[in-house]
This record gives sequence, C-alpha cells and structure tokens, in this order.
Amino acid sequence: MSAFTLPQALQQAILHHQAGRFSEAEKLYRAILAQDPRHPDANHNLEQLARQLG
Repeated sequence: MSAFTLPQALQQAILHHQAGRFSEAEKLYRAILAQDPRHPDANHNLEQLARQLG
C-alpha cells in the first residue's frame, strides 16, 4: 500500500468493493487500518463488507 496515500487507498478499496472484488477491498481496508486503526470510513466499510459476506 505504500504507493497510495490513505485517501487514495480508501478510494481504491471502495472501487474494488463496488465491483465485487471483495478480497482486494478487504486487503486495502485492513492496510488502511494497520496505519490508522481508528479510520472511520475504513472501519465502516470493512464492517459492511463483513455483513455482505455473512
């Protein structure tokens, strides 16, 4: 993820999420949270992803 800023990584994660590439989205959400554990959007979107996947 070092090639992205956090906002860029979030944008890429959302694009993956919307396109149904869930594993790629999850990796990026988790990478964001590794750098900023309280990142509200990454936390929220990862929760939504988990709900989608059951």
